[in-house]
Amino acid sequence: TVVSQLITVEDNTDPVLANVPNDVTVDCGSIPTAADVTVSDNCTPSLEVIFTESISTGCPYTITRTWSATDSCSNTITATQVIIVEDNDDPVLANVPNDITVDCTSIPDTANVTASDNCTSNVEVVFTENISTGCPYTITRIWSATDSCNNTITATQIITVEDNDVPILANIP
Repeated sequence: TVVSQLITVEDNTDPVLANVPNDVTVDCGSIPTAADVTVSDNCTPSLEVIFTESISTGCPYTITRTWSATDSCSNTITATQVIIVEDNDDPVLANVPNDITVDCTSIPDTANVTASDNCTSNVEVVFTENISTGCPYTITRIWSATDSCNNTITATQIITVEDNDVPILANIP
């Protein structure tokens, strides 16, 4: 006598992801590294976690991190973390000269002021200069920089220009 039994094993249970981080809002200098998400499954002993990341543009911008795993019976699990990245810090200006008082023959050249920012890689420095009238007169030099999130910094140098020399007469008979 031969007796046979057919057992059909079905897997209708999705894998389980562990260590998926919560959504967060951070400053651009505090973006967390991607978490080490792991997977387990009731039937498939070894699964691979697939990680993808997309970054939006704008301000604030978002980083969307997605982890997924599929077992041998095509049951799939997906988890997502959304990181909102804000920029609340002004750019920083470097090489801004101090206010000075000079003789009219010693006016310094315009300084090469540069800008840096914690989120925007290339911040443009805009320079303007205003000259008053009179004696003494002032030269007001203004540098400003705005990052991609409209955080702005402005720095000013005031040069007071004096004329302390008496005129020289020439060709006096």
